[in-house]
Amino acid sequence: VRGHAAGTPWWLGVDGAHWRAPFGPGSNADASHPVVHVSLYDALTYCAWLEVRLPTEVEWEHAARGGLSGMDFPWGNDESEIWLRANVWRGDFPASQSGFRNGTCPVDSFAPNGFGLYNVIGNVWEWTSSTWTAADHAVAARGGSYLCHASYCRRYRVSARSRQVPDSTAGNLGFRIAGDPCPVRVAER
Repeated sequence: VRGHAAGTPWWLGVDGAHWRAPFGPGSNADASHPVVHVSLYDALTYCAWLEVRLPTEVEWEHAARGGLSGMDFPWGNDESEIWLRANVWRGDFPASQSGFRNGTCPVDSFAPNGFGLYNVIGNVWEWTSSTWTAADHAVAARGGSYLCHASYCRRYRVSARSRQVPDSTAGNLGFRIAGDPCPVRVAER
């Protein structure tokens, strides 16, 4: 542990943490959990290899809403359902966690949204391809994470954003890919 950011004693640096060992040496990434500790550059490299891309903020929010419009959450506006529908902090933040676990959960732990997408809010922040502002090199992440709580940030709403610098990684930051439809090929006669 290297220390913590001023004003946020719950953010501790962990030497050797990366996507295969999210809690440092000796820890293992579980294949059913989202990949974390991935910088924007890592996510873009993976996308290029797979010939896909990161979604824009607009695309991300459309997908996260699951067909609903004007709602705070993928299921509507009832915030009391957050505990049944997303991996967010349960308990007294940051002193005690009474919920799922102190970290990510398997990606299919909660019901999918109207488009069949899992964990679009909570669990981990997700990189997008959109910059924070036109004049900024920082990038917008969306979705909130397991560290979001009503008393702290309440950024588990589909409209919430988080400013991230491209080379940052964290145990609550990952990504979701977007793909463009393949062109239809017409068989020759």
